[in-house]
Amino acid sequence: MYAKVIVMLMIWITPIAAQATNITYIDKRVRTEPLEYAVVFAAYSGVPGHAFAILIRGDAVQNATLQSGAGFYPSKFKDKLSLDFDGQGILKDDTWKKSDVVLSVLVNKENYERAAATVAKWKKPTPYYLGFNDCTTFVQEMAQAIGLTTPKRFFAPLPIMYVEDLVSLNK
Repeated sequence: MYAKVIVMLMIWITPIAAQATNITYIDKRVRTEPLEYAVVFAAYSGVPGHAFAILIRGDAVQNATLQSGAGFYPSKFKDKLSLDFDGQGILKDDTWKKSDVVLSVLVNKENYERAAATVAKWKKPTPYYLGFNDCTTFVQEMAQAIGLTTPKRFFAPLPIMYVEDLVSLNK
């Protein structure tokens, strides 16, 4: 069963990996468990670019790997060219977004649950402020929830720079 879930997890991550030009896998588990859990951090380049996270877990009842992705956007977001500097923010499903850099982290159940609680927190009304409370801030909180070392925002102003630095600090 354990090997079967690992294979399902790797098959599921493949679509993300196939789209990314730079992928890093790390294992932060402290013990084996019957099911696999992962938190994936991804970003694509551009100005301003975008960063997001994907939660992945095995499900023994459905004999499947389940995933849910989340990226934080201004609520008035229409396309890559329209930016809001303040207002209400919303989470959108970014599971199948193209990525230039990906960090896939295997975690234990309790870290997965902390990451899921962070998503739940950001689903509540949350203000959006570009550069201060934005997609990078969301990814930063997700990374801290699972115990990763996080870079300083000042040194990584663009989302892709932040995720690249997140990779470098946690290899």
